[in-house]
Amino acid sequence: MKLLVLTSNYPRKNALNNGVFIHHQVKALQELGVECHVLLLHNWYPPMGLHKFHASWRDGEALATTFFEEYDGVNIHAVPMYVRLPGRLFKENFYHRAARDIARYIKATPALHGAEWMYAHFLTDNGYIGTKVKELTGIKLAAIARGDDVHAWPEYHPHLVSNIRYVFEHADVMLANNKGLARDAMKFADKVKPDIKIAYNGVDYKAFRFEPLTASQQQEARAKYNLPADKKILMCIGRAEETKGWIELLQAVAENKQLLSDWVLLAVTDQYPGYRHVAVADKVKELGISDMVRVQYFVLPEQVKELYRVSNAFILPSYNEGISNAVMEAMASGLWVITTDVGGHAEIIQHGKGGFLMRPQSMEDVTANLRYLVANYDEQHAAISNAAMASMEQLGDYRHNAKILLGYLEASGK
Repeated sequence: MKLLVLTSNYPRKNALNNGVFIHHQVKALQELGVECHVLLLHNWYPPMGLHKFHASWRDGEALATTFFEEYDGVNIHAVPMYVRLPGRLFKENFYHRAARDIARYIKATPALHGAEWMYAHFLTDNGYIGTKVKELTGIKLAAIARGDDVHAWPEYHPHLVSNIRYVFEHADVMLANNKGLARDAMKFADKVKPDIKIAYNGVDYKAFRFEPLTASQQQEARAKYNLPADKKILMCIGRAEETKGWIELLQAVAENKQLLSDWVLLAVTDQYPGYRHVAVADKVKELGISDMVRVQYFVLPEQVKELYRVSNAFILPSYNEGISNAVMEAMASGLWVITTDVGGHAEIIQHGKGGFLMRPQSMEDVTANLRYLVANYDEQHAAISNAAMASMEQLGDYRHNAKILLGYLEASGK
């Protein structure tokens, strides 16, 4: 089988963690014998340095130069999208323009000929684009809901609901990466109520499985990341956006300094000015908790594993998720995990056993869970750690879940 992956979320030279969960699934599909090609869009730009003369061209060149041609065995294609100028005269729909140029690229690229399936990530954009590419090429479409496309984006931009409904009507296979997300997506169903199949990502639980460090290893690893040797570490990983719950978390830390006197919050985030951006380091200074928080930027995947190993607990108070990749990795690492009851988190966490669930946007719940953590960590950590690791083993790794996804495509192709 030849599969074309339509996504805007994939590792790049300047952002190796970008879409890494999608990459792991694609790589697992390749290991199962599927020939995968990832298609990444960028604005077309002229050669010989002429891109400097227009903002659209500059943006295209800046993005395209961050793409790999091949990453970890997966072929990546930089697909140029032609933006007709001047924009005031050529009023084009972004999605239709993208579909036109993706279809053109597929037809002009021999390596992509004979593709049986497109696999589009996020319903509102690549899923919708995929329906238009299907109309132009005849290639079947599988589209997957992943989280923000069902929760945040339609909330902020209601017109995107029509995109979701169009995908429901025209995709050959409809997917969601957990049951909760499938239920949430169905709220948008209108003329067509699709049979949404569940395709979890999974997690490489063996790679993250807890392995105790010796005292000297622990000290050395903590020193590497400027973490105190005499404190317990509460870790949070998330984009520097309000929807990841940074405001509630940092305020809870500020209001409970005495309670958390034996703990340090390790905030792993980025500095990209995205939607509803939170400058985490600035907020830490503003709240006067610099002695209680360590902010870490630009962490590579192997470094993330190190940070899980030197941490004691993990918290993610995000407003919405599909299933957080970081939550699954933290559970596989045997950490005490606290997160919000959103998306599919309740499908992998039995509250009070394999972790703890709380309401989103609730300072009260964040504080209550921090209090419980401090009071009960020493006594209950071992049991919670074992239950969390068992839950991730039951969920399965990327290869196990890629087999399930592949089965849906093969069954639909018959």
